[in-house]
Amino acid sequence: MSIISRTKDLVGGVMGFYANQRKRMLPMMEKLVEDGQRPHALLITCADSRVVPSLIMGSEPGDLFVLRNIGNIVPPSYVRSNDKSVGAAIEYALEVLHVPNIVVLGHSDCGAMKALLTGQDTGLRHVDEWLRFARASRMRHMEDEDFSRDMPDHDRLSQINVLEQLEHLRTYSVVAERIATMSVTMHAWWFQMNESRVYAFDVRKACFVPLEELYPVLDPETQVLVAEIEQNFKAES
Repeated sequence: MSIISRTKDLVGGVMGFYANQRKRMLPMMEKLVEDGQRPHALLITCADSRVVPSLIMGSEPGDLFVLRNIGNIVPPSYVRSNDKSVGAAIEYALEVLHVPNIVVLGHSDCGAMKALLTGQDTGLRHVDEWLRFARASRMRHMEDEDFSRDMPDHDRLSQINVLEQLEHLRTYSVVAERIATMSVTMHAWWFQMNESRVYAFDVRKACFVPLEELYPVLDPETQVLVAEIEQNFKAES
């Protein structure tokens, strides 16, 4: 594929937005500009192009404050890092936007986890410097061989990495304060791409389970929808 055709696809996407979505979006965006953003979650997820938060979570503009990087990694607040963007996003989300939820969303087939699993440098300087913040995840993966033992190693590491990043989040004073006052809820989620299904960590079972099994659904109409979705998943398996 030529550079020109790739650029054509990129610009064509914007033109498609203008033609199909812009008119519907204008009133919503005007209101968001007037009233400001009030997202209901800080979502920390991977930069992988196959992970599309708005698609997965059915969100609209203003719903999510999204932080994306290689491997959905949160450097602990006590380590030296030239990258201040993660800490800045966490502070802004909690201190200014007052989000009530923090979600760390990992995913299957993660290239960062595959690289981390080897224990060797990739030869990409910035990537290698960044992945060092997830070395604790690799150590945890090596020590806990029973966790999700039926999964491929890189997916098992990806799930463990989600849990480890929640621990890193707790090292930020602003997060610890919100947890202490019960003004923020932490969520560990994982997206299985070839199923297009979200899993959530169940503390009681110490494993990731389909999201709808963990979170109670109070709306009757949504309950019917969840039941239909569960039947579809069973039929496909």
